[in-house]
Amino acid sequence: MAKIVIDARHFGPSATGIGRYTAHLLDELQKIDRMNEYVVFLKKSDAGSFRKTAPNFRIRIVDAPIYTLKEQVLVLKSLWEEKPDLVHFPHFNVPVFYFGRFIVTIHDLIVSEFGGTEATTLPLPLYLIKRLAYNLALRKAVYASKKIFVPSHFVRKKILSCFKIPEEKITVTYEAAGLLIRGSKNTRRGGSVASRFKLSLPFFLYVGNVYPHKNVNNLLSAIEMIKTNLVVVSPRNVFLDRLEKEINRRGLSGQVRILGFVSDADLIKLYQEAVALVFPSLSEGFGIPAVEAMSLGCPVVLANASSLPEIGGEAALYFDPMDPKDISENLKKVLDNGKIRRILSEKGQRRAKKFSWEKMAKETFGVYKALLASDLQGKSIV
Repeated sequence: MAKIVIDARHFGPSATGIGRYTAHLLDELQKIDRMNEYVVFLKKSDAGSFRKTAPNFRIRIVDAPIYTLKEQVLVLKSLWEEKPDLVHFPHFNVPVFYFGRFIVTIHDLIVSEFGGTEATTLPLPLYLIKRLAYNLALRKAVYASKKIFVPSHFVRKKILSCFKIPEEKITVTYEAAGLLIRGSKNTRRGGSVASRFKLSLPFFLYVGNVYPHKNVNNLLSAIEMIKTNLVVVSPRNVFLDRLEKEINRRGLSGQVRILGFVSDADLIKLYQEAVALVFPSLSEGFGIPAVEAMSLGCPVVLANASSLPEIGGEAALYFDPMDPKDISENLKKVLDNGKIRRILSEKGQRRAKKFSWEKMAKETFGVYKALLASDLQGKSIV
């Protein structure tokens, strides 16, 4: 039996993609592995949300915010005390002075691609220090890890083009629909979420944060051109405040509604009641909202960029994300043509079945076993 630590301080749906990935990984591993000992690092605020279903899983509170000096100290101290055989960091924020055996998930290289001063609100000196820390952490994660998980072949190619590492070090484990609620097929009951939130119909839906690389300003231009409605579901951050100011500047407050973070139950209904999900991002490691939408029969209209064509396949319409006119023309196709919506809905539901958290977790556990086998001869690791 081996001891495996999972640094789950990104845990939960409110932490967007990485949080959902971590939550589903833990959920599925508890079904797969009842032999090895797991220690799950969680922030105190998230401990009550973790669904412990296996006796070999134990929570350890490590109350250190992400990307801080406190993280470097407390996570390192906790690892020294636990003495694990293997650590899985579901993000690249590995303690710089940890030299034990670990694997890492790198979801994207967006900070490397879009890391200019427009992507931060920090003063320049602090931004430069943070940028240096990011580069150190990323290099540590890439070079010192035993294996790297990525959510798409797009990210795999990006890492291989930026770092000189063996191709076999990287394993692609596709993610899946990120909603944590069960029984989603019955969520049409209980009234319209559009009525409850007083949304104007019909509406397109955008789900995700609104950092500059998400390209939401070009989406606003497209919405402005075809004079339709947009609902934005996004956790609140400083960039959301910028978006609100931009909406008001353009006079679009009657067409664009920002709902902030919503529950999974409400998000499911929003997908089901929207004309389509529109995802104009310039770079995505995977694009969980696209698979969420497809799984619920919501048509998807995606940027022809980064991993999105790999994930959407033939189940989406694609546009040039730098061309608001092209975005608007594709949105209008979906808005005006029920047949196109129906075809996209059917194709999307079939496409979404190709992605499975269970499969992702089994592939992840397979890597755990292979790595542990080389160090733990004579111990049970199955």
